[in-house]
Amino acid sequence: MTYKPVAAGVRDRGLLSRKARRGELTLFDVCDHGQRHAGIHARMWFRDKGTAKRVAEHRIKVHETVAGDVIDVGYSEPGGYGTNAPRNSMWATLTELHSVHWIYERLAFRRFRFRAG
Repeated sequence: MTYKPVAAGVRDRGLLSRKARRGELTLFDVCDHGQRHAGIHARMWFRDKGTAKRVAEHRIKVHETVAGDVIDVGYSEPGGYGTNAPRNSMWATLTELHSVHWIYERLAFRRFRFRAG
């Protein structure tokens, strides 16, 4: 949540944020949300090209409404945000792949045992 456009999108349009504001958010919702995101991204990065294209098209459709005029009301100069904007898509891609790479480095070369450093 350190990247302000993503924080703004979650704040303004996120399903979990809307449920939390209504007082309806449960732990099940949080777990379900994480599971959905992990599942869709794994298919996009590690399956065949056709699957990746279908998942990417679905992701673009789902996130069309995640856009707003102001990232931070206290600092409005940067302008708005949009999940499908190139800078935000690139940030999300690099963040996801960095996490996958970190896990691979930590586990794959150590016979699936975690060792720091």
